[in-house]
Amino acid sequence: MVSRLFAIFISFVLLSSAQAGVTVSPQTILHGLSITMIFSGKNIESDFEKLDKEMLKKNFEIYDIDGDSDRIRLLLYPKKTGKLLIPAMRHGQIDFASQVITVVENDEVDIDWNRPTGKAFVNQQVVWQAQVRLDNSANKATLEQHPHANTGLSYHLQSKPYQVEKSILGDTKHFAMSVELSQAGTIKIRTPIIRVKNTSSRAWLFFDETVYLPVANLPSYLPVSTTVGELKLTVDSLPMFVSTGELINLNWQLSGENVPSKFLPNLSQQLGFQKGIEWLSPNQQVSQDWQEKGSSTQLSVRQPFRVNEIGIYSIPSFRITHFDASSQQLKDIFTDKQYFIVAPSWLVWILGGLIFELVFILLVLLISLLWQVKLRMQLINQLKSSNTESEIWQACFNWSAGLFSNVDKLSIGQWQSIIETHLGHSKALDNLVLELNKNNYSGLSTDLEKAASQWATSLPLLSFKLLPVLFVKWKNDLTVFIERNRKSINNTNH
Repeated sequence: MVSRLFAIFISFVLLSSAQAGVTVSPQTILHGLSITMIFSGKNIESDFEKLDKEMLKKNFEIYDIDGDSDRIRLLLYPKKTGKLLIPAMRHGQIDFASQVITVVENDEVDIDWNRPTGKAFVNQQVVWQAQVRLDNSANKATLEQHPHANTGLSYHLQSKPYQVEKSILGDTKHFAMSVELSQAGTIKIRTPIIRVKNTSSRAWLFFDETVYLPVANLPSYLPVSTTVGELKLTVDSLPMFVSTGELINLNWQLSGENVPSKFLPNLSQQLGFQKGIEWLSPNQQVSQDWQEKGSSTQLSVRQPFRVNEIGIYSIPSFRITHFDASSQQLKDIFTDKQYFIVAPSWLVWILGGLIFELVFILLVLLISLLWQVKLRMQLINQLKSSNTESEIWQACFNWSAGLFSNVDKLSIGQWQSIIETHLGHSKALDNLVLELNKNNYSGLSTDLEKAASQWATSLPLLSFKLLPVLFVKWKNDLTVFIERNRKSINNTNH
């Protein structure tokens, strides 16, 4: 009997010594801080690896695991606030009863996560975004990649926010991480981390849920290298005339929304061989920035070439094809074909000079037309509001002063002579002068008012005969303006 009791006691002692010790601390934490869970026991590592940790990961992010065969330490961060359950875990010598952790809301940080959802495709780049509002300006937030992120994926992120919104309620910082998908199946994507440095000695770390994203292969009729995403292409215009042997740059800008740079099409391959055109090595520059929809990759290409033979040449139309993941449709973008003329340099200079002169003449004509129309409209409006003969004469004088120089002391006859010299004889002008001389500064008569209106409306919108007069007028006005400013500067210096 005694021996049986002794055997039971020994068995109980051995069984107790075989059970692992599990500790969790602290039991109450601020959201953003971590708890530590320690498993200790002989060869505990083997039993720990066989534990089902999925229930634990629903409420907590396993940020770090370290230790040895007899001691395992977990660093756990809560994913949300409230009373969170650490579930019971049993395997081998591990026998842990469940425990509740109280996570207090962090009033200084508010995060709105926007994780990838739905269905994705191979070659697609999905975006994980976070909007972080900080109530305390002393706190600084950055974005980090998870230390246990899937090594089979390519990640692109910048630690600093790509946009900051300031308000009296606190700064809102926008962060984004893009993930490049290279294989089909259900892909596990670990959450990025928001790290907030605060006034205490410990930083706060915040986590979103882990995503299991279904990724499908592209349709079988598409090449495996098909670009998935939205593309935009702009091609700069070439000059109309090019000298033989002159080095010309064909420039284009290709941008992709959530498209990795390696999937941006190489348009230089579409130029092909063309007799007379010598294509040189292109210069490419790639840049990336972030926006509300994710990453935007820009490829700027300068493709130099020269043509050594005279003739008319063309640059072929570019075509780029991309797969739109949202509509699951294949889309094409085409550019216009460009033509240019190659000629000897001396001929290009002559043609360029002629084009410049033509543009200059057209510009002068346009300015002259606008000026004459303006004066004509002013004249008509002033005549309508005139109540005396002197006001009608003043309106006519103002119109003349806008076209001719030195008209301030002219008589009515001299004024008529100048107008007829440049615009030719006009019956409407004769009637106006007759009525002006008849009234001789008396009250306004109906005949004078009618004669003035008929003459004003008979004036041409554009008279080429007035162009030399306008040039002289503008030259004299410019000379007076320069001289006035020169005297003003001299008086200021003195």
